[in-house]
Order: sequence, then C-alpha cells, then structure tokens
Amino acid sequence: MQDLLLELQEELKKTVVFITHDLDEALKLADHLVILKDGFIVQQGEPQHILLNPNDPYIEAFVSDINRARVLRVRSVMEKTDVPPSDVAGEVDHDDTLESIIAVSGGDTTNNYRVMREGRQVGVLHMRDLVRALVPRHPGEAAE
Repeated sequence: MQDLLLELQEELKKTVVFITHDLDEALKLADHLVILKDGFIVQQGEPQHILLNPNDPYIEAFVSDINRARVLRVRSVMEKTDVPPSDVAGEVDHDDTLESIIAVSGGDTTNNYRVMREGRQVGVLHMRDLVRALVPRHPGEAAE
C-alpha cells in the first residue's frame, strides 16, 4: 500500500498530506515530516535531518528505536564535493541507504566512495562518517 501511494504521488506530481502514528511509515513516505506533541509542533524538516539532529528529548526518544541504517541515505552523510577522492572503492548513488552501503563495503570502515547522482559526482562518502551517523546523538550535542 505504501509503495502504491509513492507511485501515485510520483505519477500525479501532487502534494500528499499523510497523517500517521507509525514513525517507520512516515520515514518511508515523507520528504518532509512534522512531529507533534500535545497538538504543538516539536520538530519539522526532512526525515534524514530529524534523525541526525533531534532538537528535543521528546524527538530523541521518538526516533530512538529506528533502524538508522535502513532509513538514512548517503546524501545525508556524504561530503559534498565534485573532486574525486584518490582512494576510491567504488561508486554509490546519493539515494542509497546506509544499510546497502554497509553490505557493499563488506564492513571495511576505511573505504571511500564517489557519490553519484544522474551520472555526476555530487560528493564523497567516507565510511567513518557513515558509522558516526549510525550512533544516535542527544539534543545539544554538536554534529561533526
């Protein structure tokens, strides 16, 4: 059903407002997420940003059980650059999940990948940054 909704939205090019209490569903369907508590907005933004930067203890608790590797995308943790790295292990798509990159890397945290979008390099993924993104941050901690 979720895939059908995504296909319809893509085909019709229309905005869809979808209300759910299922965070996994929201993360799959949304390109913009609004999280409410007691009728008030606590945080809003791209799901990737909310997962990486919870702004409140409520949000931190709300996203704590999410499989970050399955939800986060390469574009959220890559270094934006069009300069190819000298030691590249391969190419990945900017929209790949971190989970798929872990599988490709064989667990090697020293690898670097060219990040591609529509045939053009848009960044570099350092596996060390991918690993850091899998560790939840608490509100107030600075992102590196």
